[in-house]
Amino acid sequence: VRMSTWTTTHSLTQIAERLSPARSIVVLTHQKPDGDAVGSSISLVRALNATGTPGLKPRAEAWYAGPFPPWMGDIIGATPHKRFEGNNQPPRHADPEVIVIVDTGSWSQLEPFADFIRGRASEIIIIDHHKQGDAEIGEWRHLATDTAAACMPVAELCRALLNAPSLTAIPEEIATPLYLGTATDTGWFKHSNVNRPVMQLAGDLLAAGAR
Repeated sequence: VRMSTWTTTHSLTQIAERLSPARSIVVLTHQKPDGDAVGSSISLVRALNATGTPGLKPRAEAWYAGPFPPWMGDIIGATPHKRFEGNNQPPRHADPEVIVIVDTGSWSQLEPFADFIRGRASEIIIIDHHKQGDAEIGEWRHLATDTAAACMPVAELCRALLNAPSLTAIPEEIATPLYLGTATDTGWFKHSNVNRPVMQLAGDLLAAGAR
């Protein structure tokens, strides 16, 4: 059996096209979520729900495995999500059309969700910026390994889903968590991974109203 290699298989445009008609989507990220994990997942859930059918229940929700940072509730607000910690375990039998995993693609970081995602590779989309991962988790992968944060490719995916002409035109409630993830994964713009695309994105998100 040929092992899949950790490479990009689909463009963000192709991923947006697959997500657009989906009626039920779960967005996952690594356990013990940080700013980039929360920012990329919540912004994507908000973009997906903003493009759903008006009047129907939200089509996307984020799932998180603890422990959780104390600021997480302030960022998530009323956005649909579930938290799993201790005896509260992810439901194995939930059956969304698509599962999106952001800011990781490694079994070691997805251990609480392993029973839920195992065997669903054809339904899983991975959007990550790390240089290593387990490719067999998901058949659809967009790996922006030259970017400082998962929020960078997710920002472009949100723009595509919303059909916005530029990132400066996305809603503030999507721009703010994207800014959080970009800022925290660069040490508030102090780490060596800061470059022109990082500052360009930060500026565009501030122009969109990011707080």
